[in-house]
Amino acid sequence: MENLWKDLLLSLRALRRSPGFAFAAVASLALGIGANTVIFTFLNALFFKSLPVDHPEELVAIYSVDKAKGDLLPLSYPNFEDLRREEGPAVAGFAAYRDVSASLRADGEPTLLQGEAVSASYFDLLGIDPARGRFFRPDEEAPPGAHPVIVLSYHLWQSRFASDPGVVNRAVSLDGQGFTVVGVAPPEFKGLSVTATPPDFWVPMSMYRQLTHGLQARQLERRGALVFSAVARLNPEAGVDEARVFLSTVADRLEREFPQANRDLGMTVIPLAQAVLPPGLRDRAVRSGGLLAAAVGLLLLIAGANVANLLLARAAARSGEVAVRLSMGASRGRLLRQLLTEGAVLGLLGGACGLLIAVWGRRVLWALRPPFFPDTLDLGMDGRVLAFTLILSLATGLLFSLAPAFQSFRLDLSGILTRQARGSGSRGDGSSSFLRQLLVAGQVALSVVVLAGAGLFLRSLVQVEKVDPGFETEKLFVIPLDLSAGGYPPPRALDLYERAVERVSRVPGVQSAAVASRFLLVGGGGRMSIFAEGQAARPGAGTESGPADGEILAGVNTVGVGYFDTVGMRLLSGRGFTPADREGSRPVAVVNESLARRLWPGEPALGKRLRLGDDPAMREVVGVAADARYAGLREPPQPYAWKPVLQSFSPAMMLHVRTKEDPDPLLETTRREVQALDPGLPILEPRTISQVRNISLWAPRLGAGLLSLFGLLALLLAALGIYGVVAYSIGQRRREIGVRMALGAARKEVLELVLRQGMRPVWIGLALGLAAAFAGARAVASLLFGIGAADPLAFAGAALLLALVALAAVYIPARRASGVDPVHALREG
Repeated sequence: MENLWKDLLLSLRALRRSPGFAFAAVASLALGIGANTVIFTFLNALFFKSLPVDHPEELVAIYSVDKAKGDLLPLSYPNFEDLRREEGPAVAGFAAYRDVSASLRADGEPTLLQGEAVSASYFDLLGIDPARGRFFRPDEEAPPGAHPVIVLSYHLWQSRFASDPGVVNRAVSLDGQGFTVVGVAPPEFKGLSVTATPPDFWVPMSMYRQLTHGLQARQLERRGALVFSAVARLNPEAGVDEARVFLSTVADRLEREFPQANRDLGMTVIPLAQAVLPPGLRDRAVRSGGLLAAAVGLLLLIAGANVANLLLARAAARSGEVAVRLSMGASRGRLLRQLLTEGAVLGLLGGACGLLIAVWGRRVLWALRPPFFPDTLDLGMDGRVLAFTLILSLATGLLFSLAPAFQSFRLDLSGILTRQARGSGSRGDGSSSFLRQLLVAGQVALSVVVLAGAGLFLRSLVQVEKVDPGFETEKLFVIPLDLSAGGYPPPRALDLYERAVERVSRVPGVQSAAVASRFLLVGGGGRMSIFAEGQAARPGAGTESGPADGEILAGVNTVGVGYFDTVGMRLLSGRGFTPADREGSRPVAVVNESLARRLWPGEPALGKRLRLGDDPAMREVVGVAADARYAGLREPPQPYAWKPVLQSFSPAMMLHVRTKEDPDPLLETTRREVQALDPGLPILEPRTISQVRNISLWAPRLGAGLLSLFGLLALLLAALGIYGVVAYSIGQRRREIGVRMALGAARKEVLELVLRQGMRPVWIGLALGLAAAFAGARAVASLLFGIGAADPLAFAGAALLLALVALAAVYIPARRASGVDPVHALREG
């Protein structure tokens, strides 16, 4: 320990004597380590942090499995009830939950909240203790509507009830219905998803129907409604594989007993830690996270190569010192330990500065998140992040100091001591020069990979932004309305919709208005099984169940009169909805051209009839709309249908408003006009479709931006590395250059010689980097849009940019070399 302390002090003194070297090395490492820490902080929050529940390793998420496609789907509540009645040695208990929304009234204006209806076993299964009061009792799960009790989230208790210790047993109003507060959840519990908005409250499943309407309210009885999430706790001695066997057996029995609703439907479990992100989103997050981790990993390697080159140059400069110490009896092992200690100190200093960069970078990235992303993701630098940074710093410092340390021992002691006695400077040998050239080639190759990746995603973003959504995004905004949160019965709600459209249409500057149940570009609409007339729908088929033979799964939106004109969606034939399309009249629908082709290939769709999900009515097609992008700009054309709100009530609607000029000045005016219809109705902030479009492009823009930033950092580090090697090489060859010029070599010839030799490792690195980039691009092909993984513009642009920067980095010291005074150079030699 005493020797280690001495080595640390010697290393710090040596770095203090060379402040320029120390700054360059620490700055390079700080950039690489800081970028890695930022990305790891996000990956840690998404994938590695445990939920604040008892023994989280024993919890598993339960999914239905589409045997034909292998997709993971939620459960139906009847299937869940049958499942938890089964006995098996693998599972100790079950719980189910489903999101709901409601308007809360408690001594103030109503507030629209997001919550969950849960089985009574939910909190006990998770092993959570309430901060106040109690959780649900087993008897409060049934019968329907008999137990109006509520558990508040800790955040809601603080924000809406001012942390009132007497909140338990207090009466509150949800959607106009009285509920009694029985408990408050602990502050650390924010639900079982890290990306969804944390629940504001929980109610027992017996109150699900009281907070939902229409088709959604009937989901508790529908075996085909795969919309409920479920978790289970394994027995301590059981494993995930045993639970999967048990659930598979239960699923086979349910398929035999209910073949129509459960055909080709299995069950499985995955550890809950892997289910905090939805299955589809998790797969994409894993690929995106892996891509960013690879990019910052390459950036760290480039920074490390810079440090190794600096250490090689420093080792050459210190060769006289090393030779003297060796000649005086110092052991090579002692010197090796000293040099590695200096590398470790550099790594730790770089890591400390990298942590500061990571704190800043984390805040910047978090500030760029889209509005729909919750602000509750825990991005704290916990012990795992600090340990990652410490290990990475030490490993980087030691790894990139190994080659320079060993190179210090391959010295010609007599030659070095003789030159020192004559007053000559130290000269690097051929092997160290080769190693520096090799490091430059490696830097260039890694930089090409990062730059090519950035180019691919920038090109992909350009292609996404060129996509025509199929409707007019300019001069259009939406005001979200959730009348379910006000306890509106359908007749009153429909009346308010009509009055809102009429009132807003009269606002100066407004061209038209219409309601729809779904946002454009984000969400698009619920998906239903669609049947043409003559096809038999199996019982249970509907909004959430997968399609059977002969079915087509299509997006569905419920819209009002004037919707297609308001959003600027083109009708190819027929008409949109009119005030005559109301309850009691002929059921109608509008389909898009993709759905029309699927249902009636080669035939006109107008006048044909279809059924939407488990809707008993056959609807006549009165219009065919052009294909558009409904759920996002990246999606291919999807089958889609619309039904009139006057025939199919929906409590949650979006008021779409088309303006004559810029919509921004009218946002608050129209919001006040709608609010005036019912001052007690919670209305969310208006949002322009341009803003919604930007939200839908958040992920590709952020990905392209991050990769571009990493590419520029890689380019900068590579340029500094190339410049440093060439400048050092010229310094070592100053006498040689002076001799050449004394013998008649022209400045142009010297310039060309240095450029040719300086660019040699660059060309090798470019070739290797392009080959590696082509090979690695296949791994990210699924994340690209509109271009191939081997897009020539992206690769050519990366290679050209790096070649130009490298040429500039070589040219500056080369020009200085061509201006050497031969007389001075020979005297210095």
